Amino acid sequence: MRIVLAPDKFKGTLTAVQVADALAVGIRAAAPDTLIDTLPVADGGDGTVDAFLRLGWSGAAVEAPDSLGMLRTSVFAVRGEAAVLEMASVCGLALTPEAQRDGLRATSLGLGHAVRAAVQRGARHVVIGLGGSASTDGGAGFLQGLG
Repeated sequence: MRIVLAPDKFKGTLTAVQVADALAVGIRAAAPDTLIDTLPVADGGDGTVDAFLRLGWSGAAVEAPDSLGMLRTSVFAVRGEAAVLEMASVCGLALTPEAQRDGLRATSLGLGHAVRAAVQRGARHVVIGLGGSASTDGGAGFLQGLG
């Protein structure tokens, strides 16, 4: 028998990779002869870049402000002239401690900085996963970050 495991994350507990690996361990324990393919997926939020990296894309680090302006390093995926970024890893809700969440000033500025960095590295095709955002500026910060 062959099984394909293609889970998304268990938000707040396990990444999609961790879910797939845990399921595979359980299946192998119950049916050791089973062929298992793990293909973690994402819905555009947390884990989107990780899914591309797992498919063999390269990672590139970028430093950009999070939703409250603190500089953070995140990673985007690159292959040829294509780049995949996720808003969640730049200015995401999971990066913002609950006590510091501020809907009146949460910005998408860092995503603009990250996209600009990807283009400066040679990306001509940019895909942005918008899930998991902490920003509330309707993309105004993103446009400002692009320059």
